Amino acid sequence: MNTMSRYTGKRAPLGRSTPMRRLNFILLAVVAISLLAAPLVRAFAQDGILYQISASNALSTGLFDGHVSCAQIKENGDFGIAVSEGLDGELVLLDGTFYQQLADGTVQVAPDSLMVPFGMATRFKPIEHFDLGAIKNYPELRAEFDKHITSRNIIYAVRIEGNFPWIKNRSFSKQSKPYRKQAVIVDEQKVFVEKNTEGTLVGFWFPDYIHAVNLPGLHLHYLSKDHRSGGHTLDLAMSKAKVSLQPIYQYLIVLPSSGEFLKADLTGDKTQEIKKVQGR
Repeated sequence: MNTMSRYTGKRAPLGRSTPMRRLNFILLAVVAISLLAAPLVRAFAQDGILYQISASNALSTGLFDGHVSCAQIKENGDFGIAVSEGLDGELVLLDGTFYQQLADGTVQVAPDSLMVPFGMATRFKPIEHFDLGAIKNYPELRAEFDKHITSRNIIYAVRIEGNFPWIKNRSFSKQSKPYRKQAVIVDEQKVFVEKNTEGTLVGFWFPDYIHAVNLPGLHLHYLSKDHRSGGHTLDLAMSKAKVSLQPIYQYLIVLPSSGEFLKADLTGDKTQEIKKVQGR
């Protein structure tokens, strides 16, 4: 019997009988057995779902081989962040286009064939908006952001459009096998400081209990308005900005089926290692 047939053609209803503030948070863990599993993933590609490839513990361990293409990710969302295979640059998915920030500081439209070892995307439909004034640094942005979220128990997709007196972003050069742990190579990251730039921060906020598969708090990537600079954001100063939020109540994780992933030791709390990589 074809067990995939139940997922094709129709979207399963996600009935919501309670008010939005009381919606249940649903964690759906799915193993992507092969690229043939894509129809299964697409069946869940509905509004309000966060689609994630792999887990942060796997990336920190050095599992940098890609398992899902940019094209497949775009079938499930138009907004998100990711890293390229072999850590060959950071990725921003904005308005349905993937942008790849390379280690030399340039930005290019990522090919659909580019593979991704870790990333997340959603169909961005914000329902909350607020303005921010002057922000001196990233910790101040996080503190101000925390004042505006209505719950610390759900996920938020975050879009921040603003003017930045300066912003510090990073990217990695492409790594070769055998891959080292991400915390080991963090000192080799390429850091770029852009001054007096205008652009968009794209990312997500995760609750504290999610640390086994993602990093709690804000994770943002930057793309300048002219699409010439960007990367994983380490620090910033902001003169003004408009913030748009989408609360997310459903979370789909597609796990790799590679031998490396299946045999890797992903146990233990790797939060401090990941924070070091994230620049916190």
